[in-house]
Amino acid sequence: MTKATPTEKKHVKTELPAQAPAAEDVSSTEDAKQPETSVSPRPTHIPAQARRYLHQEPVSDTPAADPAKPAGGHGIITLGTNDDVLHPAPARQQHASSEDDEGTVDLNEDDVFTAPYKIGPMIARGAESVLYTSSDSENPICIKSIRNNLSKVIGPMSSKNNEGKVKVPYRSKVRHLKNECRIGRELQAQETGRLPVVRIHGLRKVRRLGFEIGYDLLMDYVDGTDLSDKQALKAFTVAQKIDFFYQTTKALDFMHRKHYVHLDMKPSNIMVAKGVVTLIDFGVSVSVGTKPRAVTGTAGYLSPEQIVRDYLDERTDIFALGVTFGVVFGGHPLRQDGDKLKSKLLKREARFHMDSLADPMVTDFPEIMHMKSLRELLARCTISQRDKRINSASTILNSLVRIAKRHDIPLSN
Repeated sequence: MTKATPTEKKHVKTELPAQAPAAEDVSSTEDAKQPETSVSPRPTHIPAQARRYLHQEPVSDTPAADPAKPAGGHGIITLGTNDDVLHPAPARQQHASSEDDEGTVDLNEDDVFTAPYKIGPMIARGAESVLYTSSDSENPICIKSIRNNLSKVIGPMSSKNNEGKVKVPYRSKVRHLKNECRIGRELQAQETGRLPVVRIHGLRKVRRLGFEIGYDLLMDYVDGTDLSDKQALKAFTVAQKIDFFYQTTKALDFMHRKHYVHLDMKPSNIMVAKGVVTLIDFGVSVSVGTKPRAVTGTAGYLSPEQIVRDYLDERTDIFALGVTFGVVFGGHPLRQDGDKLKSKLLKREARFHMDSLADPMVTDFPEIMHMKSLRELLARCTISQRDKRINSASTILNSLVRIAKRHDIPLSN
């Protein structure tokens, strides 16, 4: 397929159609002998309506466009019109402060983290939010913060001008943050010990002078790097990246077993700290079987079913997982222009791919040219026709265990 830079997202619900037949395991006993699992070569005669959607081209080294512009922005692009806001549960108030007094916050009745907190140094700017660490906690937490336009007038100086990279309506930001809190809490319900996904502590509505100025989502602070950091990627060995692939797949398997689709699988949502992977950002995650009213996800990592707004299931995440680790192993994301994702032509092309082509959309994995079975595995994740795609994270895990054993690569428990 073709390649591009990321953009933005959205979601909704419906019934889950019948599950497709299980895709076969793609690993083999010997890398040199795999005729039964070989990916079909790309057809020499591709129908005209498929060329632009399928063809892969190298991404140039020219600087990316300003991320604040929708066409070239990083993160999630909202292409629909649903601006519904979920209403919070009855809340009690508590004072939360920053160095120049952020204001008061509303606590939900089931929140775990009830102590006052101070917003500390900014650690990153996301697509829609700004991330801070707490400055007064023995065990630092991460504060994912969104603010409205009123905060620019009456908000504290420390956070008044800090905004996400992409221009997104405040109501959409609120919806995504509430969705992330709800799904994060449901994922960790009745789970003890370390989770493969980030642990969410609570959501706070922030007020100042009696007016709502934003929300803070409180979560575990992961002191590491994400896999979109090119300098960090260069420092990791192929063996380490294979282990990250294994751990990330386990995190997706954890979500899928709880009947959720992450829906925004990409390198920047994979955090690595001391060799341990944590999957983050459930802002647009949905239940398995959801049929969205808008294109939801990040351009460059979208499956055909996302573009045509068909129902979403585990295989949607597996597609993005294959694209993601294609990038991690030296390739490029798909070339998908966020501005064109609503065009009828592109939707027709995506529908053709989803219904008719059993070819992988990613086949370029420069760092693992010596590992045929791993290349085959990744390629099978990105097959356009969903019924021919690998259909479960457990299939990938079993294949990775065999590949790692064959190449004497240790995998994390």
